[in-house]
This record gives sequence, C-alpha cells and structure tokens, in this order.
Amino acid sequence: MIDVLAAILLVLPVFDWTVAIVLVYLARKNPTILTLKERAITAVALAIVASLAAVLAFVRFGVLDVANELAITIIAVCLVVVSVPAMIWLFLLLTGRFRLPRGTE
Repeated sequence: MIDVLAAILLVLPVFDWTVAIVLVYLARKNPTILTLKERAITAVALAIVASLAAVLAFVRFGVLDVANELAITIIAVCLVVVSVPAMIWLFLLLTGRFRLPRGTE
C-alpha cells in the first residue's frame, strides 16, 4: 500500500505544475481578476509541496538516499509552504487589501 501511495506522489507534481503554470499565465493575462492571482499563488505553493513529496517517494523506491534529518526538513518545508497562502491572506487582510465578500463587512 505504501508503494502505491509513493507511486501516486511521483505523478502528482505533473498535474500540480500544469495547473500552476496555466493559472499563473491566466493571472498575468488578466491582472484585474484578483482571485485568479490568489489561486495561482496557491497552486504554485501546492506544486512545490507535491514536488518535495515526490522527492520523498524517490527515497522510498531507493532512487535517492537522504539522511533522516533531510527527510524531516523536507516535510517541515512542505508544511511551511502550505501555510504561505494563509500568510499572504493575513497580510492582505491586515493591510486592508483583502476584499471580503459583500454583506460580510
């Protein structure tokens, strides 16, 4: 079962980076659509996490050999990167640039 999960982790970055590239392209093409920019940032963060998880999958299959400390560091970096969109949203909220849905002000 763990090998099946590791195999899935090897494939996920392809999809994540495809979506991230498309969203970044569309966000740059449509700079007035702020939610698209927000989703592009989130997609890039998730693609980075998927790529780091793929590194751990390569370790599982014996393609790479990393020390336990490095594997734990990769997991910690994944957790920090996943938090980046929330940090951006908080910054935007505190600086008054985060738009709340109508009726929630």
